[in-house]
Amino acid sequence: DVPVQPKTGYEESVTGGGKNPQEMLAPGESIENDLQRAIKKDPANLANYLKLADHYKREGELEKAIGAFQKALDVSGDPNVREQMEDVQLDMVRKNLLFAKELANKNPDDATAKQNAADLAKELRNQEIEIFSRRTERYPNDMKLKNELAQRFMQANKPAQAIPLLQQASSDVRLEAQVLVNLGMCFLQQKQNPLAVRQFKKAIEKLKP
Repeated sequence: DVPVQPKTGYEESVTGGGKNPQEMLAPGESIENDLQRAIKKDPANLANYLKLADHYKREGELEKAIGAFQKALDVSGDPNVREQMEDVQLDMVRKNLLFAKELANKNPDDATAKQNAADLAKELRNQEIEIFSRRTERYPNDMKLKNELAQRFMQANKPAQAIPLLQQASSDVRLEAQVLVNLGMCFLQQKQNPLAVRQFKKAIEKLKP
């Protein structure tokens, strides 16, 4: 048999000696690599997962960010981490929706592109309803969040679910005029025109200087 010659230092550097190229980087050369090393060294340390997720967010690598947040959630079970992950998930759907809309606008005769944009818009709305519903339970005094959730129900043509949320949100004077307009729109959806007019009149009064 022909003896196998050991690799030279140059060959090791080119091939990596079978290592992942990321593993060959020295500390300080890659934020991602440094954080992954820190995680490997101390897998129970939540902070490193969060730093890695934030790094991916800054780089626009949303799928990787979601993966890092998921690992952070597995380690901690912290609902705050879940919310950060959900925000990135929503950002990713919004980004995909933006691309889909641009494609549909560039190709107005493409029924598939138009349908894809409509499907993504529906997916985003459904995810927002699910996520915002959980958060209104966790933050019952956040009236802005209730107004946001109500608007998603309105977009889904579900005024009956939106109305009680809006009635609660109207207690926040900063939101009152907008909430009254939304209430009026809900009553219009329900064909309760006199009630709708009453809300619009109240909103006009609130908007007067």
